[in-house]
Amino acid sequence: MMYLKDILKGIKYKSDDDLSSVIVSGAASDSRLVKKNSLFVALKGHDQDGHNFINEAIRKGAKVIVSQRNFRSGPGVRKIFADTEKELPRIAANFYKNPASRLKMIGVTGTNGKTTITYLMESI
Repeated sequence: MMYLKDILKGIKYKSDDDLSSVIVSGAASDSRLVKKNSLFVALKGHDQDGHNFINEAIRKGAKVIVSQRNFRSGPGVRKIFADTEKELPRIAANFYKNPASRLKMIGVTGTNGKTTITYLMESI
């Protein structure tokens, strides 16, 4: 569980709702994965538009919807308007406490020997 204000840090959004004390238990951009008290991000994809699944997400218990356009919602559902394609990675990073910040990455470049050196490093 996490405060919505922490999930929205660094994100450009608009909302008429009071978001200060809202707590969510999960986040999803696939309405089939929405659980009670979660946040749903309506993402327009190549084949499907997540905005068409907002009502399904609300029926499944989403209490916060991040959308690019206005929609009808029931009582207790908070509306947040943002560029979902741009902001979804930041929402996910904030929700999962920025796991990429704890990764160490090394790159091996060059014309010859990349596979050999990576196998040697792995064996050490």
